[in-house]
Amino acid sequence: MTSSGGGGGRADPAPPEAHAALLAQLVAAEAALDTDPARSQALAAGALAQAEALDTDPALLARALCTAAAPALFQNRYTEAQALYRRALALEVPDASLVCRALSGLGACALRQGDYARALELFLEGLRRVSPADTFGRLRLLNNVGLVHTELGDHALALQAHEQVVALAEELGDDTHLLTGVSNIVMDRYALGEYARTLALIAAQEESARQAGLRHHALVFATYRVLCLLHLGRLDDAQVAAHALAPAVTQAEAAADWDTAAHALTVLGQVALAAGHPGEARAP
Repeated sequence: MTSSGGGGGRADPAPPEAHAALLAQLVAAEAALDTDPARSQALAAGALAQAEALDTDPALLARALCTAAAPALFQNRYTEAQALYRRALALEVPDASLVCRALSGLGACALRQGDYARALELFLEGLRRVSPADTFGRLRLLNNVGLVHTELGDHALALQAHEQVVALAEELGDDTHLLTGVSNIVMDRYALGEYARTLALIAAQEESARQAGLRHHALVFATYRVLCLLHLGRLDDAQVAAHALAPAVTQAEAAADWDTAAHALTVLGQVALAAGHPGEARAP
């Protein structure tokens, strides 16, 4: 879909440098998503406005729509994200990677809204359509399939999917997807009752998450460290870990990572109750 000039005539094609600038802004928005969602949102909104104003090709507009949808999804604005992903699909671009990106995004919206059957349907459709060359798209879809199994309580199946994500990310040298896979494996192994093994995994990866600026992943690691220590009966260690967790919760709230922050607050409350200080438990 391209924009039209005044009077119904087709606008003059945008100069190549305008397309190059738009592409650079999209790349910057996508790169900022995991470390600075607010900046990603601002960059993506500007890029989408440019794409709609330019006489650009549908594939670039579809990418701009998907890039703008991602921070909306991250910040739980599901109606907005779904509308953007659906617009991208409606363009019917031949680029399978963009189609799969939109399907994955719609599936993630369904997943977070509790429609697990629809989420799995969308993720599996993406896996059927993903190009063999689109390894990053396959990573994203496999990770999300694992999350559906997690929500359904099929933690062994979730673990299998997330271990595939980590193995593929290691082959590609993709640290962000690797840490995403590891953070989900932490949740899987915790759910399977493997508390000591989960702690060892967190210890091996948490510094990498901090150095990469992946605050969401770091908060997941910190939260599950506290939970594992509680389950192992190590209350003193859990209290120390909870003290370190509290500032990360504030950062997550500032980044509008509400679900992760709420879970961490619940865990802090569990520590306060276990220590006999119910007045220190803070409601999410």
